[in-house]
Amino acid sequence: MAKSKSNKEIKRFSEFFEDVKEYVSEGAKALSEMSAELYEEAKEKAEELYEAGYEKFEQASGVIQDYMDKYQSNREIKTLADKKMKLYVVLGNKLFHEYKKNGRISKRYLTTNKMNELFTKIELIDKEILHIGKELDKTK
Repeated sequence: MAKSKSNKEIKRFSEFFEDVKEYVSEGAKALSEMSAELYEEAKEKAEELYEAGYEKFEQASGVIQDYMDKYQSNREIKTLADKKMKLYVVLGNKLFHEYKKNGRISKRYLTTNKMNELFTKIELIDKEILHIGKELDKTK
């Protein structure tokens, strides 16, 4: 009787763990599907944000270029445009050398402190040009 009781307990334990294994497997499968859906949704949102940001960047770049063309005789804008062009040359040089050295330009390289510093300087100049251009528009 003791042996049949222990066999029953072993069978119950075995069934219990089979059930647990099945539940864990189903849970993992459901989580995997949810993760895939969330990943796709996050990816789509990131692409939408990128496109919206890129459109805003293009619009701002166009406005900045318009101000640079429109007020090229303005000494401040000319000085800022010259600084910006020099920074573009430095940026282009760095990117060229990185590409020649490694055959590609990695995201890691683009996010280094030196590169971020260059991008920030260019952005600050763009903001200054926008500010000056708007002020000049008000006075005309």
